[in-house]
Amino acid sequence: MNKLALVGSHPDTRVLVPFDDPLCDVWVFNEAPQSPWVKRWTVSFQLHREELYTSPHNMSNKSHWDWLQQEHGKPIYMQEVDPRVPDSVRFPAEAVAAQVPEGFRNFTSTASFALALAMY
Repeated sequence: MNKLALVGSHPDTRVLVPFDDPLCDVWVFNEAPQSPWVKRWTVSFQLHREELYTSPHNMSNKSHWDWLQQEHGKPIYMQEVDPRVPDSVRFPAEAVAAQVPEGFRNFTSTASFALALAMY
């Protein structure tokens, strides 16, 4: 089993990511894989609604939709497979949620979904 780094984008913590460790999977969120500070990633999550990730007015990275439509050879978890996104993989929400006790199914962010998937 590899180590896992769930990587947010805060500048104070992203410098701690073991990008050089080949035994560490690096999971990133939203537009992060396009960022110069992301030296390597193994999984990306884009769980927003289609109208957000396809928007030409993306506040973080205006080229994000173009980037998503390119092949990267790594899974990009989405709410549903988008045939326009070659690496899109449907996030297994039902299977993951079924493994979490009912009183703890409070998924409020992409990070919480990623953490649940890691435990799954």
